[in-house]
Amino acid sequence: MGGSPMAKEYPLPVGLLITQFLAGAFFLVVGAWTLSPMVVDKVELSGRTEEVAGTLAEDPLSCSNGCRVRYEVDGQEVTGQLSVNANLKMRHEGDALDLVYDPVEPQRVALKGDLNLMAIALRAILPFLGIVFLFSALRRGQRLRKRQN
Repeated sequence: MGGSPMAKEYPLPVGLLITQFLAGAFFLVVGAWTLSPMVVDKVELSGRTEEVAGTLAEDPLSCSNGCRVRYEVDGQEVTGQLSVNANLKMRHEGDALDLVYDPVEPQRVALKGDLNLMAIALRAILPFLGIVFLFSALRRGQRLRKRQN
């Protein structure tokens, strides 16, 4: 049997392979998009931090490079900037936020919940699944090509 008859005889594996590859690519891109701001915030504030209550100063849906937040440090109002991620997009301008900031540089701030290692680990599952789907689809594709030859 040549390559073409095998593909015509077994169309389901090829369709399944394409679906699996596309699902893997989707999981990888979406997972990386939701995970990256959390990891960046975690790395930037990995030293000593202080907790503070703050207010979201902008609508998260309209700020693309980060949203301004206001909070008080030692009796003075400070304006910091948060990375826009899924947690922030669920909020509205004027919402109260639990924040952590760097006491050395009070403008460096992150959402308190975003620094939770469990939340980072859970969000890492999506890109991990994407990688597993992609490699599995590629391996199946190689096996299918070998069978066709």
